[in-house]
Amino acid sequence: MGTIKKNALYNILLSVSQILFPLITFPYISRVLGPVGIGNVSFVDSVTQYFLLVAALGIPVYGIREIAKLKDQPQKRSEVFSELLLIHLSTTGMAVAIYISIFFTLPYFAAYRPLFYLGALVLLFQLFIIEWLFQGMEEFPYITKRTLLVRIGSVLAIFLFVKEAGDELWYYGISCLAVLVNALFNVAYARRFVRFVPSRRIFKKHGKALLYIFSLGLVTSVYTVLDTALLGLLSTPEQVGYYATSARLVKLVIMIFIAFSTVFIPPLSKAFHEDEEQHAFLLLQKSFAYTILLSVPASIGLYVVAPLLITMYAGADFSEAITSLQVLAPSILFIGLSNVFGMQILNPTHNERLFFRAAVIGMLISLLMNFSLIPVLGHIGAALSSVVTEFCVLVLLIRYALVKVRFRPAWKLLWQAVLASLPAIPIYQLVEKTVDSMVLQLFLVLAATTIVYVCMQAIIFRNRHIFALFDLVKAKVGGAKNGLKH
Repeated sequence: MGTIKKNALYNILLSVSQILFPLITFPYISRVLGPVGIGNVSFVDSVTQYFLLVAALGIPVYGIREIAKLKDQPQKRSEVFSELLLIHLSTTGMAVAIYISIFFTLPYFAAYRPLFYLGALVLLFQLFIIEWLFQGMEEFPYITKRTLLVRIGSVLAIFLFVKEAGDELWYYGISCLAVLVNALFNVAYARRFVRFVPSRRIFKKHGKALLYIFSLGLVTSVYTVLDTALLGLLSTPEQVGYYATSARLVKLVIMIFIAFSTVFIPPLSKAFHEDEEQHAFLLLQKSFAYTILLSVPASIGLYVVAPLLITMYAGADFSEAITSLQVLAPSILFIGLSNVFGMQILNPTHNERLFFRAAVIGMLISLLMNFSLIPVLGHIGAALSSVVTEFCVLVLLIRYALVKVRFRPAWKLLWQAVLASLPAIPIYQLVEKTVDSMVLQLFLVLAATTIVYVCMQAIIFRNRHIFALFDLVKAKVGGAKNGLKH
């Protein structure tokens, strides 16, 4: 478990950086580019992300699992890596060709053409990111250090080059350059673990599993990626800007739970592959407990402080995004649990078809709701569609996972976390009435609600996972003190 804790800490550090750096840059960017500029970039990026998903063909998920199985077999690991890279090369070539033809032939996209050129480069460079190799090898320290370095450079570039309204090309171009730099680092570092081995009949060997995962990603993207594109097609750039801002804040928090989930996938894949059921269940119990422990207060807290966050994060021009942020807040819990029952149970146990079935139903719900609600409610309709879809998918994943695996979650942790989080509402109301500074308001609300939450979990509910976190923090602080003494 020591390795898992270490990797979890690195991944959480990475996720904190994913939150911290946008908190530094986006308040500046939103005020410089405004709702329309943010909407334009978000629309093009949502289309690009969809093509990235198509080009990846499920390899980022499948690759982690397969590399993790072969962690101690260098020759076979190199063979699998080479096969997956060749597949990715083929699909990326086709995706780039279709992507370019679309923005050249459809008149609607003509106004966005300069941004789409940059999107095509992002699509091409992404081929060489190969993050799944390092995740499968559990090289989380390297991933964290490299990403932090590139993000620091990106932040500096944004403040240097994005100066006025209309600088959308500079803003998106910096994102494109960051992908390229990450790819160059990864290609150089990958030589420590694999070498390229030409292979044949690669689609026959990996095709079936990849198609399941790809199909899952494709239909899931309708309600996780394509919702912004649909909003752009059915509404205005301003509405896209409002929704993209609220969705960005929610995704910043969700990144922590995705990072936490990713750490558990390699050891779970190995445990299920080697029929170590008890060890797998122990890992799942820990993952479920910590997901509940963190995602419930995050969801309720985000709902409560939404007015403060939007005003501080994006500015008064984005005040309409407060409602959509509050609507989206519960999706933190839904997506966190979906990762447990989907990515950590159904995927490692080769039940991708059930994951796919849940995603197809989610896609149909999302399309129906988006086309019905967006023309009437705009960004709020997109938010409602997203959160209802995520809940429906979660219910299906829980049902499928508990039928296939004899894992029994401790559901009492859910209502305990909700009760411990509810004091956030009166605390916010009290602070709002007595403190003028928004920064101080946010700090006091977060500090007070965290203290109350931890105390209720530890004293009233005797949550052993809270005590485990205390022990981990004590160990880290003690280690740091000993290091200073020596």
